[in-house]
Amino acid sequence: MELNRISLLNAVRCLLEDKPFESDVALPLPSSEFIEATDVMKPLLSALSRGELQGEGIFARVRLDYPEFDDTATNSELSRLSVDFRQQEQIILGIGVEREPSKIPASSWWFEGAIWEKSILWVSAQQHFDEQRWRGLKIQPTVSFLPERPYEFEELICFHEVSLPLNDVVRWADRMRGETSHKATHNARKAGRKSVEDWEAIENHLQNEIENGKVWHDWFEVWDDIVGMMKVVNPNVTDGQPYQKLTNHLARKNQVLLHHLRTRIRTSRSYEPGGADSTN
Repeated sequence: MELNRISLLNAVRCLLEDKPFESDVALPLPSSEFIEATDVMKPLLSALSRGELQGEGIFARVRLDYPEFDDTATNSELSRLSVDFRQQEQIILGIGVEREPSKIPASSWWFEGAIWEKSILWVSAQQHFDEQRWRGLKIQPTVSFLPERPYEFEELICFHEVSLPLNDVVRWADRMRGETSHKATHNARKAGRKSVEDWEAIENHLQNEIENGKVWHDWFEVWDDIVGMMKVVNPNVTDGQPYQKLTNHLARKNQVLLHHLRTRIRTSRSYEPGGADSTN
């Protein structure tokens, strides 16, 4: 690791423990450590998905031995099983990598369909990349023996050994702390600021759609469903992830509805084919 860069794992550990950001050379961390702290990571992931920070990683094609979960398992059981499995040191059975690190597109940083632990970003939509690029990577075994009782071999693409520019991360963290501090003192009387958007109407619409059995393919479809109700749409994010305006609001104000939306989106890791209970 270069002195002027910090691994994704290290950056998250520094956020979790409220430590100064340092290069891995100064603050080494075990590369296999698993961290499940999505809420703590969200501000960093938001900055990456908006292009405020530029990640780099080694583009790779990997082979996994990943279990197929029982369709009757509950969401909490699936989450626990997935976490237990991902903590195993030998989750990757084989890997083929490019020779040099490359920049990670901002669109690869998703809140849904990606795993961020161990300084690896699993790519949720490999069709965004030239097929020849990942097809040409020859997979080499990373274990001496295959599992005694294999599950099902699966091949995915990812960015391995993800790192960020250290100085950029420090500046981003300082700016974020400043904004958070300002927001905490701005509204001392708790008067609140009325939102331009009619979020109540938007939430009621989505709740009614869920109760009527609506299922969406992805977050873009959800956005298409409610964009006509929005009063302010930023044209600069139309080709990126415009739905983040909705997901960010729900994460702050209505996490119950956010959870139930995820269970009705086919490309979400939380998708439940049988549907979810009402948000009431």
